[in-house]
Amino acid sequence: MDIEKKTEQNIYNEEYYRSHCGPIPYKRDSYWINCFGNIADNIVRAFAPRKAFDAGCAIGLLVECLWDRGVETHGRDVSSYALEQARPDIRPYLEEGSIAEPINEKFDFISCIEVFEHLEDATARKAIAQIAASTSRVLFSSTPVDFDEPTHVNVRPSLYWLELWADAGFAPNITHDAGYLAPHAYVLERSEEGRSYRDLVSFADRIRHRLALASLGTQCVELREELSRTRAACETQSAVLKSQSDEMALERKVLQKETLDMRHKIKIINREKEKLLYDLNKFRGDYHHQETKMSELRENLERSNRERDLHQAHHAAVVNSTVWKATSKVLAFPPLAAPRSRRLMRRGARFVRSLRALQLRGGPKGFRERLRLLSSSAFFDSKWYLGRYPDVAMSGLDPAIHYARFGYLENRTPHPEFDVERYRFIHPAADGTPGEIFFEALRNDTVKDGIPPRSGTELSASRRLFLAPSNPALNQVLETAHDIVERRFPDLTPLAVYASPGVKRRITVVTDSIGRESLYGGVGTALLFSALAANRLGADLRIVTRYQESSADPLTALFAGSGVSWEGNVEILYSPKGFEVEGHNVPVSEHDLFVTTSWWTTRSTLQAVGARKVIQFIQEDERMFYPMGDEFLRCSEVFSTNGTLKIVNSNILLDHFRRSGVLEDAIAFEPSFPSELYYCDFEKKTAAKQKKKFFFYARPHNYRNLYYRGLEVICACIERGILNPDEWDFYFAGHGTGAISLPRNTQSITPGVMTWPEYAGFIREMDLGLSLMYTPHPSYPPLDLAASGCVVVTNKCGIKTNLDKYSENIICADPDLESLVSAMREALALSADIDEKQRRYARNGLARNWTESMAPALDRLESWVRV
Repeated sequence: MDIEKKTEQNIYNEEYYRSHCGPIPYKRDSYWINCFGNIADNIVRAFAPRKAFDAGCAIGLLVECLWDRGVETHGRDVSSYALEQARPDIRPYLEEGSIAEPINEKFDFISCIEVFEHLEDATARKAIAQIAASTSRVLFSSTPVDFDEPTHVNVRPSLYWLELWADAGFAPNITHDAGYLAPHAYVLERSEEGRSYRDLVSFADRIRHRLALASLGTQCVELREELSRTRAACETQSAVLKSQSDEMALERKVLQKETLDMRHKIKIINREKEKLLYDLNKFRGDYHHQETKMSELRENLERSNRERDLHQAHHAAVVNSTVWKATSKVLAFPPLAAPRSRRLMRRGARFVRSLRALQLRGGPKGFRERLRLLSSSAFFDSKWYLGRYPDVAMSGLDPAIHYARFGYLENRTPHPEFDVERYRFIHPAADGTPGEIFFEALRNDTVKDGIPPRSGTELSASRRLFLAPSNPALNQVLETAHDIVERRFPDLTPLAVYASPGVKRRITVVTDSIGRESLYGGVGTALLFSALAANRLGADLRIVTRYQESSADPLTALFAGSGVSWEGNVEILYSPKGFEVEGHNVPVSEHDLFVTTSWWTTRSTLQAVGARKVIQFIQEDERMFYPMGDEFLRCSEVFSTNGTLKIVNSNILLDHFRRSGVLEDAIAFEPSFPSELYYCDFEKKTAAKQKKKFFFYARPHNYRNLYYRGLEVICACIERGILNPDEWDFYFAGHGTGAISLPRNTQSITPGVMTWPEYAGFIREMDLGLSLMYTPHPSYPPLDLAASGCVVVTNKCGIKTNLDKYSENIICADPDLESLVSAMREALALSADIDEKQRRYARNGLARNWTESMAPALDRLESWVRV
């Protein structure tokens, strides 16, 4: 990098972008993103470029906004700091360098915004030449009036730049107003006309007039704001002076009342707090007492077991000894012998046993060798051995003698870190019991081979794997097979629960999230069913989320808009999957029931509470989400689980399951579309309006929604003249969708995240829809549209070949491109035939009341609970 570039990088640093780009710091925030988003919208709307370049792109905001609107865009800037601030997915399209250097590609459109005033005149002329060689259209702005900025070394009047661009073969586009960028901004196009000096002077005068008007407008706004502030301050001060005494008296009374109320509330809270503290301390005391008793019982049991083992070992050692075998017959000498003889024989036997006891202390050769090895080794910790085995301490034996005689035979641990399996891995020839292997390690002075290093991850011996001894990375701790499986399926982590007996029955919904973007279709339906079930069983309602913390705010609109009454509180717990994120354990009583909303929440819940507490709410054949593999297998296992109550969304989906041999004992319900939300105002729909509205529902990241096939259908309809962009606006909705460019210079519109009532109001305005779902379930959007008087096209799949039982305004077609395009042509004709569309709408078979449509499932729930 040359000296000039280094100097520019030093100038255009963090401090420059914070304080040298106007009153608002230049960074990736909502203000600047909206600003450049508006510029990008105007560029796409006016010129529809396919490939663009931003010269002097700074932190790449215009580049990312154009990419988000479907335009391939690149950028270049001299500041490495600015380029590092760009959005990560945009950085590969940005390069560091001067715009006076060659631009190696051709572009439909190049923008150069407020750059030339920072360049020396010779560099600016080179930049014009490079840009002119790479495009035929330029969006250009360079301030003609800001001389105060220290980095503005080349501030020129607009005519100066117009003449240089004219020399390069470019003339200003007099029909395009670039005022959305700046008063002095304009678009240049390669042209033979409009480059005369007179034309350039005329255009420069227009820019000068714009600047003057903008300055006057700014001054007027500032004067109005100042006048308004002054007037408001005077009026406020006058009002304050006039009513100050009355207000103070009123405030004093209010404060006195609030103080009394607050004191009363504090007393109530303190009483409740004292009661809760008393109950908590009592519970803690009882719990601690029970834990202490359990700990004592465990210690007594362990001590008794060890004493028993020690006595049995002593008894076996004596009974199996040669001395015992030799003297037992003497002790049992027949009573026919003279009493004096018997006494002498018994005394002899006792003497021999005394000698045997002395021999035990000294030991035979094998015992003496083991004792010697223990006494001379630092790897036998006597204090630790006594603490680890209290029965040895109670026996009074020396720890080394005990281990050499009994402990090694009983597989007791001689060293807190000696690992037999590790030692065997390093010394494959080692054989015998763990005690024998330890003594072999002592003889060979290789005990350290069985003690893993203290660094690294500590794992229990039962879950530790070791490398082959030939590998120099012997001490590396490998990931266990259990960990690999758990990491592969984090969603299947068991729900963390604990027992809480004696609590009123609760209906608990276990779902991923209940955020605004999640309360459409499936999750919302599960919540409505749970509220109705809680009303039917007289239970409380609780929601457990697994992916993100949520609040109960969206539920009010959901219940109110669906005609479902719920007047109680809703308890919401966040119990995340895995153990990396802190959350809440879920209290469970013997009466609680759990409504699961997916196969993975079903599996997590089954591992925690058992099948008889789980209501599996099935709204799709989730097996179809996966290829034939581990996910498919686990999902199929959940569907085949016995004991749960399985409730299926729609009879057509239940028929599909039964044909595949599962869910024989399940019950289905039909979704409802309350008339308060889903209705059609035909007079409003048929009234003259500027454009009709086309609705496309698809989620790019949910493959079953056939997002890409839907795009092909829409493009084909526009290109073949079936849908005329001059007559239709195209609305794209669904999680992950964004505005994109369509044929014939058309751009889609995205409505954003909506509540359920807002979504229903949006649907009522649509005239024609396309909603695909490559599963047997009809899915909600086609039914939503039909319930609101709209004609919609969807695809066939399996037994889903006709949806007339819901509405004759839903047209089903095979999912190939030509069949769907033909169906769109048919739907367009039906949409224009108001009378026929209205007759079909009158024959709709859609349910309109959730309480009635859920009644069979709720009846089955009641009988299932009684059993």
